[in-house]
Amino acid sequence: MIKDNVGRPIYFSRTSGGYGSHELGLGPYLVTQGLARKLVADVPRAGSRDTMLVPGEGFVDVPRTTVLWDSVFQAPRSIVQKNDWVDRASVGIPALYVSTGFMLAEAQRSLGNDAVAQRVLATTEGVGSSASGAAVIRGVAGVQNSATLEIQGRVVRLYGVEGTRGRPARELRRYLGRREVVCEPVSGGNEHRCRVDDQDLSRVVLYNGGGRATASATPELRALDQQARSARVGIWSRGDVDDD
Repeated sequence: MIKDNVGRPIYFSRTSGGYGSHELGLGPYLVTQGLARKLVADVPRAGSRDTMLVPGEGFVDVPRTTVLWDSVFQAPRSIVQKNDWVDRASVGIPALYVSTGFMLAEAQRSLGNDAVAQRVLATTEGVGSSASGAAVIRGVAGVQNSATLEIQGRVVRLYGVEGTRGRPARELRRYLGRREVVCEPVSGGNEHRCRVDDQDLSRVVLYNGGGRATASATPELRALDQQARSARVGIWSRGDVDDD
């Protein structure tokens, strides 16, 4: 189909998981624009202010995604205004907006656009809180293992990560310090997408080899897991010891 439609724009929905990037092997030629990934003819040049290489996500068209978030997508503000998501079976829809918001905020923060990043994060937090039917959990976190935190007496599991104790847990504890951690429930369970200073902790842990991606992890999280394995960092390094 792609060969028969040269010159026509082709998009892959981000809900299709790794179909375009992994199954078809088109990863380097896909650029995220909001909720979709556009197929381009040439591998984008990383490092520009327009197209950024975001770990776990790939190339992201930051200006286009920002315009979509600000002017096209009506769902995030509608969800916040309604303060609910009644259809539990389709909670993945607002979850995709939350993932997109975190990604865009991280990109804008990297570009030095702190005000834009904070505005996007505020809406993202509202979507997560409204759609989950539960309040955002925030506070200084204790670390049980590299995927399990304790915040204000509540046990919180990082989404998509199988944690371990020993060195990875100690490194996560040092990384968090006394900074505030903000966690959004995922799919109504006890797994959460947590962030500290706009960094998604599931991505941080997997990128540094602090745990393993679970079967339910998103394609971006599984890609970070594979990247850490290939680089032999964290638990994948030969000298790492999983002790207390």
